[in-house]
Amino acid sequence: WTLTRAADSSSQGTAPDVTGPATGPARRNVLRWNYTLQLPVDGKTYEVQFDDWMVLVDERTMINRARVTKFGFEVGQVTLFFRRPAP
Repeated sequence: WTLTRAADSSSQGTAPDVTGPATGPARRNVLRWNYTLQLPVDGKTYEVQFDDWMVLVDERTMINRARVTKFGFEVGQVTLFFRRPAP
């Protein structure tokens, strides 16, 4: 990901497997992004949409919850926990 922050506190990200930028608001400790991902499966590539929520719990911990849809139907969810090592 390549990340940028706009003057209005929104954020934008780009990545090689993402169609267009991931965009969304950032407020306090929450960032919400929506984007289309190119998902390779068995030699084919499918476009799926992500509704991605990232919540900074403290200085070292982030929870990431994403809902994945295709044609408006949910095809999956993922919840990740990121923890930065102590200094």
